[in-house]
Amino acid sequence: MISAFQSHEFGFGLTLTKEQLDEINRKCNGEKYCDKKAAIHLHGTNKKPALTKGPFVCEFEYGANNDSYWNYKTMVEQLEDSINVVTYLYLQHDFMFPFNHSSG
Repeated sequence: MISAFQSHEFGFGLTLTKEQLDEINRKCNGEKYCDKKAAIHLHGTNKKPALTKGPFVCEFEYGANNDSYWNYKTMVEQLEDSINVVTYLYLQHDFMFPFNHSSG
């Protein structure tokens, strides 16, 4: 399964260069996630880990075990990481992240 963002500006997903990732990671070094409980559940800490790739496309094996379901905790982390990236890349824009929670 995939959880992904697409945009008029960059299409489906967004590939980041190593330089962009390094700069975003420097900017976010030491920052903590807004949702402390979700971060601690996923990482054991509230501190943001360094990004190794863009957060706009997240793949997961649906239903393999209880940890493989996409849920609020994983969604809020993907959203916050994505906001960090677009804020760095597109300072001149405002952002809106609509969600489709359809189970159908």
